[in-house]
Amino acid sequence: MMYRYKELLLLLAFACIVVSTPECQAQYQSQTAYSRLIETQQDYNKAVESGDSLEIAEMCYRLGKRYIGLNDFYQATKWLQRALKIRKPMGPSEDLGKVYSIMSECEGYQNNMAGHLEYVKLAIDNLGKSGSRRGMMISYRLLGGIYARTTEDLRQSPLTLSIKPSPDSAIYFFARSLEIARELNLPTDVALIYQSMANSWLVKKDFKRGADYFQKAAMIFDSIHKPAGVREAYLTAASSFLDQQSPAIAKSWIDSASKGSDSLQKSDVVSESFKMHLVRSRYYQQTGDWKRAFLYWEKYSKYVIYQRDAYKKNAVDGLTLLFENEKKELSIQHQKKELALLRKNENYQRRITLGILTACAIFMVAGYFFFHLYRKYRRLSHLNKELVKEQSHRIRNNLQSVADLIELHIFQLSDPASIYVLKESLSRVETISLIHRDLYNTDCQDAIEIHTFIPALVRKIISQLPNGIHVHFEIEDLLLHVDQAIPVCLIINELATNASKHAFNHHAEPELYVSLTLNDSWINLTFKDNGPGFDKGVHRNSFGIRIIELLTKKLKGKQAFKNEAGCTFTLSFPLSRKSKFGKIAKSKELNTGNYV
Repeated sequence: MMYRYKELLLLLAFACIVVSTPECQAQYQSQTAYSRLIETQQDYNKAVESGDSLEIAEMCYRLGKRYIGLNDFYQATKWLQRALKIRKPMGPSEDLGKVYSIMSECEGYQNNMAGHLEYVKLAIDNLGKSGSRRGMMISYRLLGGIYARTTEDLRQSPLTLSIKPSPDSAIYFFARSLEIARELNLPTDVALIYQSMANSWLVKKDFKRGADYFQKAAMIFDSIHKPAGVREAYLTAASSFLDQQSPAIAKSWIDSASKGSDSLQKSDVVSESFKMHLVRSRYYQQTGDWKRAFLYWEKYSKYVIYQRDAYKKNAVDGLTLLFENEKKELSIQHQKKELALLRKNENYQRRITLGILTACAIFMVAGYFFFHLYRKYRRLSHLNKELVKEQSHRIRNNLQSVADLIELHIFQLSDPASIYVLKESLSRVETISLIHRDLYNTDCQDAIEIHTFIPALVRKIISQLPNGIHVHFEIEDLLLHVDQAIPVCLIINELATNASKHAFNHHAEPELYVSLTLNDSWINLTFKDNGPGFDKGVHRNSFGIRIIELLTKKLKGKQAFKNEAGCTFTLSFPLSRKSKFGKIAKSKELNTGNYV
């Protein structure tokens, strides 16, 4: 009990440090990266308006870097290719070398080693011709990193690589980069290159040289008063020796890293302490002390979980920020067009008034202007309608982006329970997206033709089952306002999903019955299956039941589950006043059929 109490105090202290550090404050201010992306997009628009091709190329380059920072490598490659298209016809230059260099990094992040190597060689060629020594230093270090990385990948995995690994080649290119870094008097770069060279020597089993280079890197960081760099060098050395299965040597480096922790800033303590946890865990694994190894691995895992949660929050906040920015841009464009039309209308009114006051003889001319003004107002009304449709289209695109993010996260998970939960969330997002698609494709901008949408939704859900389901639809021809259509369709999504997954296991003749009727301004929904039944008491705390209850409350309705030759769900709620379209046909439509 005392141990748990101490652990909670440590976690609380860690949380205080996290909030107080600039790096972690940047994580909580997740809009920063997306705000910079938006600013760069605005600068790109200004460059396009100015017509300066070099400025456009520079903005394309910056947009590529922004998307790399957001791990959107597809968009990054697209913008970098645009910059390359402008720069390449102008001949070799430092700017062209920068584009090739960042494209090489982008390919490296995607593990495309062939593209990584090709672009870094092009960068070296252009930077060499343009005389950029610093760019050459970075490119040689990238090139050495390619051969060092392929060596490490081959050591850890039996996969065949497209580039032949060579620690000797890595050391050669690191040495060329080191020569330029010394020439330019860049101590930080010199120390980083020493660390890279040390890893390559360890791969060659020359432990003495590897240790010497790590020690040189630490001494440089110490001479420029960077204790975090010193500790990083020690931890990197310890990790590298552990990679070579030499825990005895790694222990001395771990001890050296521990001694320098007192001089670190708070922001460095948070990140470096967790690197230390990982290294210590690996050390105790190799020495057979599994209890301590597990203890340090648990501490490291907490930090990894925190980073994962922060990343998800950043992604959601960033998408929200982009969506709000698009809404603002759309609103500004609408206001500009409206002001332009208002100015034109004012001019027409002046002319008409002047014509009437001047003489009655120009009455026909005045009538023409009024007719022309009427046409302008009609165009304005049509424009507003198109803007509303465009807004629905953008909402659907953003929902699709959210769905793509969820699918991407599903591919990265291995836990079946987590995958199941995310797939259910994906189904709900897709349901809302389908509603906005119908809003975009129809002339009615705030209501759904419920008698066509519900059958399409149910068919989409049950189409995932291997066996056919006989479905009966009895749905009145209604235009239901979107404020009520979304909750109703989400409830049907939950019911159909649960029925398709749980009600028809090993069922010879599965059947569904879906009914929606209007009676005295009340809408009645019935959803029934012929499965084994449903015990709401057992599943009262399930997420799906809670969603149905919350949506029913939002509709101000009443719902109930009954077991009558299967499971029957009933829902009644009053028709909203916003549903001004009401009932457009009193005849009922009965649709039945087998759907797979």
